Amino acid sequence: QGGQFANGSGIRFITLYAQYTAPINNHDLFYTFQGLTNDGQYWVSLIMPITHAILPASGENPPGGVSWEDFSNNYGTYLTDITNQLNAQPASSFFPNMADLDALVSSITITP
Repeated sequence: QGGQFANGSGIRFITLYAQYTAPINNHDLFYTFQGLTNDGQYWVSLIMPITHAILPASGENPPGGVSWEDFSNNYGTYLTDITNQLNAQPASSFFPNMADLDALVSSITITP
């Protein structure tokens, strides 16, 4: 989703980076905003941890008790399903509230 701050704009999303077929989890999930000032001179980056009650605490084990091999073989379907589930959640159900994080982004002013 797009977002704006006092003198620029960008995009915000929640994500998780991993080098393996990681379950989406509360230990590694984060909210990020990436944007540019209107004059194109400054990159603005905000990274904040975020959690949701539907996610496991960590990515130590594949969800549903399946083997790592089965989980990895079905990872594309898993990502589509968990993305749809998270997209269906209200902003207020995340911690911190995504609306509060969006308000933090909109309060940013860059002065050279």
